[in-house]
Amino acid sequence: MKLTVALSLFLLGLLAMVTDITVALCCPETYQLYMASELGVIENLQVLALVSALLLNLWLLATRKYPLLVKVWLGVFALGLVFVLGEEISWGQHYMGWEAEGWFAARNDQSETNLHNTSSWLDQKPRALLLISLYLGGIIAPLWEAKRGTRIFNLPQWFMPVLANVPLAVLVFLAGVPKYVNKLGIEGVSLDIHGLRFSEMQELLLYIYFVAYLVDLAKALKVSRTK
Repeated sequence: MKLTVALSLFLLGLLAMVTDITVALCCPETYQLYMASELGVIENLQVLALVSALLLNLWLLATRKYPLLVKVWLGVFALGLVFVLGEEISWGQHYMGWEAEGWFAARNDQSETNLHNTSSWLDQKPRALLLISLYLGGIIAPLWEAKRGTRIFNLPQWFMPVLANVPLAVLVFLAGVPKYVNKLGIEGVSLDIHGLRFSEMQELLLYIYFVAYLVDLAKALKVSRTK
């Protein structure tokens, strides 16, 4: 089997997911100390994935000339990555160690210098919209096109996620299942693991998916330029 970028990133995500769950189950104290803290392994992997995606995005913008629509999409994607990265590290607070003051101290429910902990409109709702887009565009659309030979969305081919990244998108979906099952409140059914936040794992997998998407976007744009 050829180890493609898509397969490599899927295996990386799978390894991270299995390791996260295994350590949380077997070594809860170690998990809390080294994995789940603000400067723990999961948070730092999230930052690494976002930085990787942002650098790739900026490289695409800086090294090639594209039609206006492509430039706009790359610009919007880059701004989104900057915002998400800044929010993940509370714009430097996690590493510099300052205390939240003023408006952030009053409005942020975790006393952090970020916006996503001040309102669900800046956290859960944008995340839900992003995940819905991923499920439709990253899972349903590629599978539909592969099966039926037709496209669901009338969008440029370079814009759409590719079939090779469907397994990684499915991992993102699976990481969110325990949270939604627990919300159902079914008696005797709980997928809780003490100390493990499945939402954080889902975010890590989503950020790895960003890298995978940009890698294939670069390939698609290169192909379109050679035609």
